[in-house]
Amino acid sequence: MIDEISGTMPRSPLPRAPHPFVQLPRPGIDARIAAMRPLRALGLCALAGAVGLATASTATARVSILDDDPEAIARAVQPQPDGSPGLGAADGILQVNTKPPVLGARQRVVRLPADDLVGRTPSRMAAYIRAAIKGAGSQRTIIDELGPAFRGRNGDNLAAALAILADEATSDAIEESRARRVHVYVPAAGDLLTGADWAGARLAMARAGGVWLRTSPSSGAWTGAQWQTWPAEMARLLAATGSSGSRVHVVLAGDQAAAWRAARTGAACPVLGNGPGAQRLGAAMTAFVAEFRRAMPAPGADGPAACLTGPVVPDAGAAALEAAATRPGLEIAPLGIPPLVAGEPAQLTVQVGSDPFGLAAASGLAPEDVWGSKAAYVRLTAPGTVTAASVDGDGAARFSFVPSAPGPVTAVLVLTAPIADRMARARTGVSADLLGPLRRVGATVLPPRAVAAPGAWSVTVPIAPAGGAPGDPLAQVIAPPS
Repeated sequence: MIDEISGTMPRSPLPRAPHPFVQLPRPGIDARIAAMRPLRALGLCALAGAVGLATASTATARVSILDDDPEAIARAVQPQPDGSPGLGAADGILQVNTKPPVLGARQRVVRLPADDLVGRTPSRMAAYIRAAIKGAGSQRTIIDELGPAFRGRNGDNLAAALAILADEATSDAIEESRARRVHVYVPAAGDLLTGADWAGARLAMARAGGVWLRTSPSSGAWTGAQWQTWPAEMARLLAATGSSGSRVHVVLAGDQAAAWRAARTGAACPVLGNGPGAQRLGAAMTAFVAEFRRAMPAPGADGPAACLTGPVVPDAGAAALEAAATRPGLEIAPLGIPPLVAGEPAQLTVQVGSDPFGLAAASGLAPEDVWGSKAAYVRLTAPGTVTAASVDGDGAARFSFVPSAPGPVTAVLVLTAPIADRMARARTGVSADLLGPLRRVGATVLPPRAVAAPGAWSVTVPIAPAGGAPGDPLAQVIAPPS
């Protein structure tokens, strides 16, 4: 249900009688509100001018949404413990509506639970969203959240609903259409960015006014690889569909020092400059404000956040990875392998070269700094056996196995995400910002895998004997002597 609007009445108020879009009072919350009245009187009286925040918040390209209880939002906007000012009009601050509210009515965004949209037709979705927008003083709503229910038909219907709203002007002239007054929370899972069944949801995000990536999904906080992949890829996706990467935001939960450090690093930082969100921080809201002041431009000024340099795979190395991903096969030197006999132990060494694809040379590294440790391995298939061995610094993968029957022995070279990581770590000691370099060299195979699982993608290249075709046997297993 949509939170009831309280405080200054919006221009198009929702009915005060019970209505599908109005949340009825809840006893537990009413009691908590009563307990907070002293806070409202003491700390929020300084915000009497907050109604004027509306004009300022839309005058800057940067927007930040605070989604927390009233006490935490009050911590953000009041003077800070060190005497510095809290977040204000020039910082583009909005709040998800609370009871009691903290900011003026025109700064309050109405939450629209995504479950309220599931199963509806596009026209019914549009009507529901339209009512939420009209019921918000800011004429904005945020859909919470674009989760798994929006795979397939529901995502398609939401995209169609926003197309309907895109043709409707709002009652003020700040933004052109109602669709741009719709924001969405999304759990930034890689599958949402790449899966075919998420196409409608992706189109809906492109039509919305803001996409807010939750950086601490229920499965756990983002990894460094996800930070370096998901925000930038979401911005690229929106730009590629005719929207703008400036509509993408990250919502910073949990430990604020760690979250801001990740958000300021490498490929993630341009998205941070669009304005971060804060969600369920409680007392940590003070730390959010301190980091905001440290990283973001001065109040009222547009511009990038204060970024930290992220390690990158050199362009030449990224080009070599891209070439490996699109190459049809890897030819190896003649092996000189004696026939293998079914039922008898066999030792087999597959020599793929000291620097396959020139990855080490392209990165200015010694081969031993790139290969090994399962960053690349050969997967060998023989009758009754599938086994793998890492590629050592000398370019060789060594196998011991017992083939169970006559037949061919074939192999593939597998390159994994740690290949790029090792190239970066050998140079800088920290993980790679992979996606940007690959985009620069025009990769067509790696990025979707890197987006879906940035720490776990792989490229499989068939190994062919000299003069052979990809997939040709490297050796033959014969029947045991009679």
